[in-house]
Amino acid sequence: MRVKKVLISVTNDLSNEYRMHKTALWLLKQGFEVEIIGRKKKKSSYLPMLPYKVKRLKLPFEKGFLFYATYNLTLFFVLLFKRYDILLSVDLDTLLANFLVSKIRRKRLIYDSHEYFTELPELTHRPRVKKIWQIIEKRIFPKLKYVYTVSEAIAKEYEAQYKVKVKVVCNIPDFLPESKALPAHIPDLKKKYGDKILMYQGAVNIGRGLEQIIEAMHKLDYVLLILGKGDIENELKELVIRQNLTDKVHFLGHIPLNDLPFYTRQAHIGLCLLDKNMGKSYQYALPNKVFEYMYANIPVLATQMLEIQHFLDTYKTGLYIPENTTLCITEGIKELESNYSAFQSACKESTAFLTWTNEIKKIKTFFE
Repeated sequence: MRVKKVLISVTNDLSNEYRMHKTALWLLKQGFEVEIIGRKKKKSSYLPMLPYKVKRLKLPFEKGFLFYATYNLTLFFVLLFKRYDILLSVDLDTLLANFLVSKIRRKRLIYDSHEYFTELPELTHRPRVKKIWQIIEKRIFPKLKYVYTVSEAIAKEYEAQYKVKVKVVCNIPDFLPESKALPAHIPDLKKKYGDKILMYQGAVNIGRGLEQIIEAMHKLDYVLLILGKGDIENELKELVIRQNLTDKVHFLGHIPLNDLPFYTRQAHIGLCLLDKNMGKSYQYALPNKVFEYMYANIPVLATQMLEIQHFLDTYKTGLYIPENTTLCITEGIKELESNYSAFQSACKESTAFLTWTNEIKKIKTFFE
């Protein structure tokens, strides 16, 4: 009997595509053949050996309209002639090519929306670009049958707008180091920086509260470690120098996915300080880092967003603050400290039932 193949499409370079890596591993266990198509940028890092196929498209442009146009055109022809049984389109920027080919070849199309794409902060001040994405979404979304996303708020928004049932698969880790010993290549962060480590992991972009937490470091007896790369990294490094905080704020850069849990669990508190003024995409988000901190057994300090508030009210794995101000951040960290063991216990208890295995089961029927 021929093994069925799932072809997954993303627009990133796959170096930090944790959600689809987890999905691919799960699909392999279900007996599928899996291939992920992404892109290769000039500065893309080398990918390790993976148990599934990977194809990275080399394109003449790396951002803007020309990138998305050439990506979807190239993807269209790749999908048109490849062998597969199911298409899995990740986010709106891959949907057009996937949808057109699924109709031409009469293949099942599954749509995974990682975020509320048309409300991304990057589109807030670009009305013409935003309009194009809205038109694509409005034309295609009502015709989709298999859709899932990362939070209840986003799912409800889509369901109300397009009358399509949307499942929710939260972005929970699937890897928890069993041994407390650090692998030889992982640095001992506590030995280098001390026990009181604040950690941010993720994209170093606007709207993540990084400027505010750096400013707050003047009043905190902590070291801040920033794990990740992004558009405002150089600006933040300059801010750290201007604020004379080079001894308290350190940029560790991109950390490979397999190594990240070993870094995270060495922190004391994790940060998820999204800017409330950056639009619905942030307001409705339930970021994977909230779960990653929980799995590392460290409490999170987060901004009071709709989904984050509901999660923390339910599972007590951290605290949310009303605004990203120096006062709110410092007071929030003091409150976490005052009841730290209770938050740690809640983290440990929650990982027993909040698992990737339980989440991904919700869409098992999509692939049957």
